[in-house]
Amino acid sequence: MTINQLNYFIDSLQDNRPIFRKFLLDLQYQQQELLYCLEQEYLSLVRDRRSALVTYLKTSTNNPKRQVGDGLKEMHTRTQAEFDAFLKVKVYDGWQGAQLVKQMEAIKEAGFPAVLLKENDPKYLQSLMAYLLMNI
Repeated sequence: MTINQLNYFIDSLQDNRPIFRKFLLDLQYQQQELLYCLEQEYLSLVRDRRSALVTYLKTSTNNPKRQVGDGLKEMHTRTQAEFDAFLKVKVYDGWQGAQLVKQMEAIKEAGFPAVLLKENDPKYLQSLMAYLLMNI
C-alpha cells in the first residue's frame, strides 16, 4: 500500500518533479554538511584531549620513559576504541535520526502525504528518502 501511495504522490507532482527533487537533494546535502561539521568539531575535541594527556605524560618525572611509552600506546588504543564507539553510537546514529525527523517534517510541509510519515524509525525514513530520490 505504501509503494502505491508513494507512486501516486510522485505522479501527482507532474511538472514540479525537478523542483521537489532539488528540495530533497538540498535537504540531504544539508544533513551531510552538518554531520561533517559535527564530526570535525568532535575530532578537534579528541585531538585536544590526546594532546593534553601526551603533554602530561611527557612532563611526568615519576615514570621512566619506557613506562610512559607503553602506557601511552595502551591509552591510545583504548581511547581510540572508546571514541569510535561513542562517535558511531551516541553522536552519529542519534544525530542522524534527529536530522531525518527534521527532513520528514520539511517534506510534510512541502506537501508530502503525512500518512506516510507516521513511522519514526530512522531506517524507514532513510529508505523512504532513497525511494523518493530514485523515482523523482
